[in-house]
Amino acid sequence: ADIPTVEELYLAGSRIEQFYNPTLNAMDYYREALERDPFDIRTNTAVGNISLKNGDYPAARQHFSRAIQRLTKDFTRPSGCEALYLQGLTLKAMGLLDEATDTLFRATWDYAFHSAAYLELARIASIRGDFNSALKRVDESLSTNSRNNSAIALRASLLRKLGRTREAIELISRPALEDPLDFRIANEMYLLSRESGDDKNTARELESITLKMRDYVQNYLELAVAYINDGLADEAEEVLKRFKGSNPLVSYYLGYISHNKGNRDEAARLFMEGSALPVDYVFPFRLETIDVLKTASEYFPVDARPLYYLGNLLYDKQPSKAIEAWEQSVRLDPTLAIAHRNLGWGYYRHLGDGVKAIASYEKAMSLNKLEPVYYEELDALYEMSNSPVSKRLALFDGNNEIVSARDDAFARQITVLTLAGFPEKSVEYLEGKQFSYREGSSRVRDIMIDAHLMLGRKFMAEKNYPKALEQFLLAQVPEEEAGGSRFGNRNYQVDYFIGSAYDAMRSKPKARKYFQMSTAREAMASSYIRYYQGLSWVALGNKTEAEKAFNDLISEGDRQINLSESREVDFFAKFGEREAANARLSNACLLKGLGFKGLGNIEEARAYLNKAMELSSASLYAKAELEGLQ
Repeated sequence: ADIPTVEELYLAGSRIEQFYNPTLNAMDYYREALERDPFDIRTNTAVGNISLKNGDYPAARQHFSRAIQRLTKDFTRPSGCEALYLQGLTLKAMGLLDEATDTLFRATWDYAFHSAAYLELARIASIRGDFNSALKRVDESLSTNSRNNSAIALRASLLRKLGRTREAIELISRPALEDPLDFRIANEMYLLSRESGDDKNTARELESITLKMRDYVQNYLELAVAYINDGLADEAEEVLKRFKGSNPLVSYYLGYISHNKGNRDEAARLFMEGSALPVDYVFPFRLETIDVLKTASEYFPVDARPLYYLGNLLYDKQPSKAIEAWEQSVRLDPTLAIAHRNLGWGYYRHLGDGVKAIASYEKAMSLNKLEPVYYEELDALYEMSNSPVSKRLALFDGNNEIVSARDDAFARQITVLTLAGFPEKSVEYLEGKQFSYREGSSRVRDIMIDAHLMLGRKFMAEKNYPKALEQFLLAQVPEEEAGGSRFGNRNYQVDYFIGSAYDAMRSKPKARKYFQMSTAREAMASSYIRYYQGLSWVALGNKTEAEKAFNDLISEGDRQINLSESREVDFFAKFGEREAANARLSNACLLKGLGFKGLGNIEEARAYLNKAMELSSASLYAKAELEGLQ
């Protein structure tokens, strides 16, 4: 709202799109621009293009129409035809081929879109089976962009269809050498060789392209979709039938091709075949697949699989429609665990509904306990909703073998075990564990340190000081191995506990050494680690520095509480936003509680540490230090 002009709003949105920033949304700026000027050409074109990429063709058509309405006002022939070209693509995607043809011809007046528009016009003619017109149009496209392999491949296909085999071979011989990994060109070489009757060369070309495509399903789908977009369904069908593996999308596409040919029985058989295959690692992403899945669903309205796949495809583009598809999928097949999991993700990430998200994840878990990612994601929701630690512990109980297969899930299990008062189990599970990633992952280092410190504290309470020292020494996890910590330098805290163990064992020189190491540099006042540094100052007999550390914690806690209270309370905040605010407030109460405890004000310490636990049951050090008061 503070940006003065529509042009600057458009440029801000354009920059955000170009230099992607996850904290900013280009649409916010575009919407503001359209609020001020609903027919702004560039903004409507930008928003229409986003809608087009997301497969929301009605919305794209509406925005391009507004841009074109202003562009062509009073019979003006526009010099810049981007909106016309993109509108042509939209109309083609909607199956409105006559309207698309008219609009694309208008776009050819702009040199920048001349080649692209004529290529789409050639494709439309090819879809209609008018190969002669298609050839003329692709020639026009190549007249201003002679090195476009897509146009060259289409021209070769058209020449082959028209029986001009030798001409087609001459056309693609050079691109085949220049780009040996262009599968469309390579496939045309194979088809042309077959047309020419050279059996030996045909076999060699087929062997070559099969080797290059390496039985990777996406290579086959990509090539088949390119043929479908060019109106060459027979070639697409042949490509897919060459795929040696089994994949639901391959079967669905073959069914879709059969459907368009009018062979409904074969289409039904192939759609059933696709739905019978496992859903593992099947994630459609091409917009062309939307019609394929919708057609499969029309054949078998009670089949949950096409709707599940449709949700996967749409979530990143049209999340509300994706959630609708998943909801319909689980109504048809309540046993499809992965669809319940995806619904949980959508309910939380898109709708901000934590209650529904947790319910969906719990349903997924009840159907499939063998997916470690479910544990990680559900526990994150439990933590965010401040669920009791006992509930989080029950999630992982008896499932270490499953959870340990995935680092993020395993890290959460260790966190919960330590928090629940079972650090010995955490240390047992950590022993010999090899993490597949370390650098940049503060969670890995923190869970190691916390597990060893909490077990060491247990031994200290039992007066088993050698065992406590052993655990405190193991808490010296090098940063280069496991990344830094978001809490600041954990070494100051670890050094304090090592010093305490040596002190309890009456090894005063060693104890003093570690207390001095703990106080070598001032820790962040915003971190609970400052408390343990203050305790080191106490052990060194420096009351002034100790009180400064504890008062710093109280002041920082007050600052964070005041900052939290100054923010307007949003009672309709999304799940996660409100909980994140509670976690920040819990940290502020932790800081004050530790500060008061350090100063010997036990009642104030107990009150604030209890408040920290009330706001976030995941506050490990509020729990640990509160136990020390009781």
